[in-house]
Amino acid sequence: MKNSWVIIILIFIGIIILSLVYLSQKIKREKFKIEYFPIYGVDAQRGKEKINFYVPIPKNLSLIKKLKIIADQLSKFKFNGLPINVLRIEEKNNKKIAIIDLQETAFSDSKNFLPSWRTKYFQGSTGGYITTLTLTKSFLQEDYQGEWIDGIEFYYEGKPILEGEWDHITLYGTIYRFKNKY
Repeated sequence: MKNSWVIIILIFIGIIILSLVYLSQKIKREKFKIEYFPIYGVDAQRGKEKINFYVPIPKNLSLIKKLKIIADQLSKFKFNGLPINVLRIEEKNNKKIAIIDLQETAFSDSKNFLPSWRTKYFQGSTGGYITTLTLTKSFLQEDYQGEWIDGIEFYYEGKPILEGEWDHITLYGTIYRFKNKY
């Protein structure tokens, strides 16, 4: 009789330990849950937007950290490593607006044909269209259902891009996530 009580107590303790292990693993999985964000581009032959690849981002990161990961991936895989800096998220008219600065590097210049926003990505109607679409669609994430920004404003070399400043890009002013809502 005494042995059966010991066995029952051991089984009960085992169940409690297994339950705690299961719960801790479940919490750990939730903490590191990954979401996938599309990076957009243009199908060169059709001239239509397409998803080039997805960026895995941990769900529990802050909004600005998520935007910085997208900026880093865009820089690395779409814009030859040219810096894309997410400066801040501002509150304007109860809307969250991300301020994004496109920077040249010390190595960018037109003489040596190194990548440059000015000479490679802002020039030509096709190049300007691809740059505009890639940046705006990838940052705005219109299909994402979670907490996100409401709009973006682009800067070039620390100054806001102004309307008419560049012929082939439309990265000026506040670009809203859902144009028909505002």
